[in-house]
Amino acid sequence: YAIPEALVDPPPWSTAESLLGSLRTYDGIGRGGDPGKAMSELLGTSHRNIVGSDFGKYSFADLKRDFGQRLVVLGTPDAPKGSELYRRLRKWNLYEGHAYVVTNVIEKGGKRYVLLYNPWGDNHPKPLPYEEVKNLFYAVSIGSLPK
Repeated sequence: YAIPEALVDPPPWSTAESLLGSLRTYDGIGRGGDPGKAMSELLGTSHRNIVGSDFGKYSFADLKRDFGQRLVVLGTPDAPKGSELYRRLRKWNLYEGHAYVVTNVIEKGGKRYVLLYNPWGDNHPKPLPYEEVKNLFYAVSIGSLPK
């Protein structure tokens, strides 16, 4: 697959590097914890979570708007090893039951992509067509950035 040039642009928020560095201490936050709560604790700001059927209503326009103003984290569901969902997650270098920071949202040439950062600091996901986001994730945490 070809990676659109715009996907390599840096995130729009100035605190990205320090925040992403903080999220690398994932074990300190707690596996399986609430990424929104972790964001609030790290940044001293508020957050909101959209989960389950409400996540199904979260559109590309919503994601693009939120990404331009806030920190956005997407969560994958648990998937039994060897299951179809497990295989589909692995195709994009995603882990089950894991949170990923959105680092870019692109609409180019009629195609929509989301670029993600793995807070474990390695094995980052491939650029993901937005349609796959709706199929592979079940939750979004949206955090306010410090002023």
